[in-house]
Amino acid sequence: QTRQNTLEGPFGTKEEVREISITIPIISYVSAGETKVAYDDAGYPVGYGIGKIRRPDGVTDPYAYALFVKGDSMTPFLPDGSIVVAVTNVAAKVGDIVICRDKTTGKVYIKYLRRDGDIIVLESFNARGDDPLMFKKEDICFLHPCVWFKRAR
Repeated sequence: QTRQNTLEGPFGTKEEVREISITIPIISYVSAGETKVAYDDAGYPVGYGIGKIRRPDGVTDPYAYALFVKGDSMTPFLPDGSIVVAVTNVAAKVGDIVICRDKTTGKVYIKYLRRDGDIIVLESFNARGDDPLMFKKEDICFLHPCVWFKRAR
C-alpha cells in the first residue's frame, strides 16, 4: 500500500510524484547500543527486515527504517523492547538520539548525540552504559536521527 505525499510551497500545494509506503521495515535489533545492521555504501539500510510497523505521521522519508532496542544502554528513555524509527533525509542535531555508523569498523550504534568542538560524541542514555564514543566527522559514515519512539513497558 502507498500514499501520495502533498508538499506545501511558496506557490501553493502540489502532489509529489513519488508515492511512499504506509509501512516501515523493522530491519534489525539494536543490542546494548551497537547493532550489526547492513547498510549500502550510500548509507541506506539494506533488505526488508524482520517485520513492519505503520509509518508514523509526519515521517515522509522513503528510506525510513525501524529498529528494536535490546539491552539497557538507553534506559530509562528507551528500555529493552522499545522501537525507534530513523530517517535518512534529515540532518542529526546535538541532543538527538541517532543511529551512527563508524567508517573504520563498520559498527553501527544507537546513542545520544553531542559534540565537543569538532569531535562527535556518542553517549549512552544512562550512567551504567559504556564510555562515550568519540569520532572525527570524517570517521562517520552517517548519523540518522531517530524521529519516533515506541517505549516498551
